[in-house]
Amino acid sequence: MNLRSDLRLSVDSLIALQILTAAGAIVLLSRVAPAVEQILADNDYSIAAAEDMLEVLARGQTADPQQRAAFAEALDRARSNVTEHSETGHLDAIVANSEAALGGDPAARRIVVDAIEQLSEVNHRSMLDADVDARELGVAGAWAMVMLSLLTAGAGGFVGRRLTRRVAGPIEELHDTVSQFQAGERQRRASPVDGPPEVQELRELVNAVLDARCAPVATAAGPAPMSIPSWVPGAMDLLPRAAFVVGPNGAIEASNAAAIDALAGDGGADLRAALRSSPPGADGYLTMPLPDDYWLCIEERAPDGSPESPLELVGGE
Repeated sequence: MNLRSDLRLSVDSLIALQILTAAGAIVLLSRVAPAVEQILADNDYSIAAAEDMLEVLARGQTADPQQRAAFAEALDRARSNVTEHSETGHLDAIVANSEAALGGDPAARRIVVDAIEQLSEVNHRSMLDADVDARELGVAGAWAMVMLSLLTAGAGGFVGRRLTRRVAGPIEELHDTVSQFQAGERQRRASPVDGPPEVQELRELVNAVLDARCAPVATAAGPAPMSIPSWVPGAMDLLPRAAFVVGPNGAIEASNAAAIDALAGDGGADLRAALRSSPPGADGYLTMPLPDDYWLCIEERAPDGSPESPLELVGGE
């Protein structure tokens, strides 16, 4: 996957999760609000009708025509808004005994009052059940939002690590390589890293440019002569101790693996500064001149403490 596609996929994934979270919140609110409205529309309407019927019965033993009309209107409202199956029996009892109750019959009044109270209780219980359902829906929606938020956070962390590993990390490696090369570490090259093809091609291009900077420059008279004896770099690689070839300008022209480790260690900055002096020199290092003002600096003792002299390196020259 190329760099553009990698970045677009990462960003689009985060955007999609954010849109999904927002859509989930909208769906949650759109489900909870109608549920509350339904409670008011279905149950509160019937409770109000029951209260109006009780109000008529409470005004006196015998109802006048106006009160009878108000009772009938409230009863019609309750019968037109049946939301629970158990309401039907209570409404039938009210219809069957309403005339006698409004006429002052005590037994009929008790039956009608009990039926109205039961009707109101059914609607109150239905409201409580609907309220529980709305609360459960709200809790479920809240947890869904939490899960989506955690998923978004996890995806953000994954995208961040992926971009760090495949984009930021390789770019930092290239920056360190060029900086150390410019500081004099002529053997420094960018290491292979995991990244998109564009980053890999850039690494190869940087290494090619650095190789070209280190290549001898040809002149009209022919190729430039090698200032460093050809056997020196190979012999340096055989040493277990740090070894450097320092050029006339103080730049490190060649180094072995132990030397690179020494430069990367805690005293690397002081060592690099000492090697740039003229002539180069550092505590614990022997310095030997080479042709054309080049210098060979070798650590006096190997890291394992072996006492053999580093002058054996040039013994065969």
